Amino acid sequence: MAKEDTLEVEYRQVLESAMETGIEIIEGSLDEPNGVRRLTSSAEHAKDFIQQAKKLNVVVLVLEMSRLETDDIAEAREALKSDEPTEGTKFVTGALEECAERVGQIASLSLTYFLPGTPVSVNLSFYADWWDSVYRTADLIREMDEEDEDDDEEVELSEEESELIARQLAEAPKFQAARTNSAREFVARKLLAAQLKEKGISNVPDLIIQLAKNIYESEIVPERDMEIRTQVETLLAEGHNRAEIARRLKIPKGQIYKYV
Repeated sequence: MAKEDTLEVEYRQVLESAMETGIEIIEGSLDEPNGVRRLTSSAEHAKDFIQQAKKLNVVVLVLEMSRLETDDIAEAREALKSDEPTEGTKFVTGALEECAERVGQIASLSLTYFLPGTPVSVNLSFYADWWDSVYRTADLIREMDEEDEDDDEEVELSEEESELIARQLAEAPKFQAARTNSAREFVARKLLAAQLKEKGISNVPDLIIQLAKNIYESEIVPERDMEIRTQVETLLAEGHNRAEIARRLKIPKGQIYKYV
C-alpha cells in the first residue's frame, strides 16, 4: 500500500487558493536576476501565502515542484543484486523498499512571487518530512558503492572551481530558503547534479555544500541585514511606526528591533 504523500495537501491548497484568488500559477523554475532581494515568508501553509500575495496585488506565482524519481533507486537496487547478503545490504534493501513506496510523491514545493513594482521576491518552500530517511538511504548506498569501487582515478575539483560552484549554490534562492541541513543538501544535489556530472563527478562533494553554507551565512546574510537596516532607519526617519515598517518590508514585527 502506497505511503501518504505528505505534500499533496499543500499542492492541492496551491491550486484551490489560486482559483479562489484569481492568481495565475506558472509551474517551472525561476532564475532571479542580480540585484533582486529575496525574502522568506513566515506563512505556515500555501493558502496563507497566496492570500498574502493577493492582498499585495500579485497576479502571478511561480511554482517549482520536485518528485522522487525512480532512477537512483532502480540503479541502487540492481547493484545490490550482485552483493552477498550481509546485515548492511539487508538494511539498505529494506530502506530502499521504504523509499520505493515514495516514488512519484512530492519531495519539495517552492512558491515565489515578486512584490509589485519592486526588485524584491518572496518565497515559501516545503520539504517532505520523509526526505531525511530517503537521503540517509542514498548516503548508505553511496558509502557501500565507494567501498566496492576499484582504485579508479577520481576526478577532483580545484579549490577555485569548488569555491565558484559553492558561491553559485549560496546565491541560489532555493538554497537560501532551505531551513535545515538536510533541506540544503537536497537542494544542492538537485541544482548541481547535472553540472558536476559534466565534470565527471557523480556526487556533490560535502565540501561544496559546507562552503556554500559558510558563504551564505558569513557574506550574504550580513549584506542583506545591512540593506534591511538601512531601509528600516530610512522609514523610521520618515515617521513610519514599527508595524507599518514590518508590513512594508514583509518581515515579522519582532525583527524590527534587530535593525534599530
